[in-house]
Amino acid sequence: MGEPVLKIRRVQRAALLAQVNSVGFVQLPVDKQNRLASTNSESNKVSPIKIGTKQVATLEAPISNFQRTVQIRKVQLDAFKKESLTKFAEELTPALAEKYPHILPSFPKGIQKMIVVNMLGRACHWGITWQSALVIFSELMLAIAPNFDQEPRIKAALKSPRMDPNGFMLEINRRVPNGVWNSATAASQNLPLFTAPEFIDAPIDTRILQAIPMVLGDRLKGIDLPGLAADSILLAKELSLQKIEESGLVLAAWRLMYGPDFQKPETHPWLRDIFNHQNEPLKKVAMLKYRICLDHQRFV
Repeated sequence: MGEPVLKIRRVQRAALLAQVNSVGFVQLPVDKQNRLASTNSESNKVSPIKIGTKQVATLEAPISNFQRTVQIRKVQLDAFKKESLTKFAEELTPALAEKYPHILPSFPKGIQKMIVVNMLGRACHWGITWQSALVIFSELMLAIAPNFDQEPRIKAALKSPRMDPNGFMLEINRRVPNGVWNSATAASQNLPLFTAPEFIDAPIDTRILQAIPMVLGDRLKGIDLPGLAADSILLAKELSLQKIEESGLVLAAWRLMYGPDFQKPETHPWLRDIFNHQNEPLKKVAMLKYRICLDHQRFV
């Protein structure tokens, strides 16, 4: 169960890593002038990027120029950064949806853009600002794992004060061995796709609460959303799944998709296979995700 998605990811991972440091589908000049937070006095010009065969004009955000010329409050600066990411996400979303058809096209177009904003925001959270590096980070979230940056060796590199995060992303194929990518894929969780940048460091119950509408928005009419989130997190603890961060989200989908009998193996015999005591918690959650996808065509 879920093997087709895993095969897609293996093929896409190999293709993506072969493209890093060469030319990918989003062709961006790899230099310090091509970034969202530029200090170059010319950075407020419109510069072209290439998405597929189409050139798209993007506005480089002259954040440092603003800081030098006017006193701008932090809340205004944060809003400016978010606007820049949103504009970039609008241009990037169609290309990512075409290249990774097993994820983004599963959602309405508005949600697709929100997911891309979340991916770009997660990259920025690590200090990544160059457009080329932002694209690579986003693709790795789709081709390897949405939480690939939590793999201990990758996380250590991104956190290192001696490592420039932009340069690291551009050289990631050379710096990260295959065994690390395999480890990241094996520990894959999807919650980062549905976590808005401002909630990255929030408690898990807050992240689950804000993620549920992105995945299950069409099923929430008449539903007590805070109650659903709290009950799902509590159920995760009862099932010893609480160490899997996305478990609350997956269990919320399980509850809504299968109705009052969601926990009854008499109604759903496959539950016995998923919750076999020999399965590790991460495997149980992964199997449940794939079952939901199989039965309801719902990516969770």
